[in-house]
Amino acid sequence: MFLEYSSIVGLSLVTFYLFLNNQNDDQKIQGQLCDAEKLVQFKSLQRKYLIVYLLATFSDWLQGPYVYRLYHEYSFDDAVISKLFLAGFLSSSLSGSVVGYLADRYGRKKLCIFFCFLYAFCCFTKAFRSVWILLASRFLSGIATSILFSAFNAWYIHEHLQHLQLPPEWMNMTFAKATFYNGLLAVVAGFVSSIAADLCGWGPLAPFMIAIPVLVLAGITTFLFWEENRGSELASSFTFKSTATKSFLIIFSPKDKTLLHLGMVQMLFESAVYTFVIAWSPLLLPLHFSLGLVFAAFMLSIMLGSIIYSSMISTYHCSPEKMLSSSMRMATISMMVVAVLTISETTQLTTQICYIALLIFEVSVGIYFPAWGYLAGRAVPEDLRASVVSWFRLPMNILTCVCLQWTWINKQNVKAMASPASTYHSSFVMCVGLL
Repeated sequence: MFLEYSSIVGLSLVTFYLFLNNQNDDQKIQGQLCDAEKLVQFKSLQRKYLIVYLLATFSDWLQGPYVYRLYHEYSFDDAVISKLFLAGFLSSSLSGSVVGYLADRYGRKKLCIFFCFLYAFCCFTKAFRSVWILLASRFLSGIATSILFSAFNAWYIHEHLQHLQLPPEWMNMTFAKATFYNGLLAVVAGFVSSIAADLCGWGPLAPFMIAIPVLVLAGITTFLFWEENRGSELASSFTFKSTATKSFLIIFSPKDKTLLHLGMVQMLFESAVYTFVIAWSPLLLPLHFSLGLVFAAFMLSIMLGSIIYSSMISTYHCSPEKMLSSSMRMATISMMVVAVLTISETTQLTTQICYIALLIFEVSVGIYFPAWGYLAGRAVPEDLRASVVSWFRLPMNILTCVCLQWTWINKQNVKAMASPASTYHSSFVMCVGLL
């Protein structure tokens, strides 16, 4: 109990201190490097992007903790539930390249608005107990997820670099803030969804219903305040086939392997993150921690990581490449500790050490997202931005499906008397290998 609350208090104090200190650093740097007009344009653009993006991710966080519980409430067994989860990842894999082409060809703003109402519809379909309706819902959710992780960033980067022609380095501040506030909203969403599920009378369906007006608000805000932008090539030759082929050739260009390396980093790192999400809860069962408080601690760790990234960039002038490399090392070492400690039966002490290692892993996640987002923003060609990013997510989703399926198979094959930690030991070994 002491470790549970002390970790939250400690993370909160350190994050709050670094956040205040980083705000002062940002103001000094911006005052030195730009005129008043550029600063006003940057702040306005940043505000437009963050409001919409954070509303979209907030709706996603509202649903996350209750997807499994809702399916369980509908009396589906684990085999059916695993297929529903896999359907979402497979859908995201299959639709990614198409989504990227549509965003670049017809407009990122249009596709972001489409995401808001498509995802709202998916939330509405959760009210039906039919496995076929829920399967279709998961398929559509996979398409929506592809849009969320490609079109929104593509819109912002175009406005920042092409339309307003702001300094590229300032994107670091925007992506770090997006990661920080995303973590903060995840904590808030955890409390809101928990209260809604307990008090609204809808049970685990309540968070999905609450997400609908949030998504509608995000769609309306996008329609009113965002300008449309798209890839620069608008000729008749800008077809899906030509776009997919060109994106593929750019990624695998023998002259510059930057994009290929970034894609490999995303595929391996984010697959490890999704595998970790499945395995952490059983590992910490012996500690009898509140899962809600553990989730809050993880989100605070991500917020801390984003603040560390901003501070190292602005105060110590570390490069985003160096910060990305540091996050990889931190993630690998922390997950290796967990993998080693779960080889045999865990004790109270070793489980506590695993908990601390998982917090460090989440700090590395908070560093990874703004660093990768900035580097991808600089390296990806403007006219194919959403298309290339979507290609990145294709192998990541496939690899995640393989890891999740392996986790389910291993869980069914282990001895009935095995501890929860040893049951998921292979999952942590997979994470180490990926990292």
